[in-house]
Amino acid sequence: MHSVPPMRVRWRRVLAAAGSLLAALAVAVSAYAMHAAHPAARERLLLAAAFAMVHGVALAALAPWVPRCLVSGR
Repeated sequence: MHSVPPMRVRWRRVLAAAGSLLAALAVAVSAYAMHAAHPAARERLLLAAAFAMVHGVALAALAPWVPRCLVSGR
């Protein structure tokens, strides 16, 4: 029988997955900006993609250090 992982482990997985998805979305937005977007919107889309990439990598990298207060709700 499989045991349910502790709440902290689940939060770590959720945050790491969210960071990975955000980074993947950043790649897709930057590809759209370079290949299909109107030139006037390109700069803003590339800036948004850069911010999404940085935040996604930060979420994925910092997920192992989920504090107990986040899990317990205190």
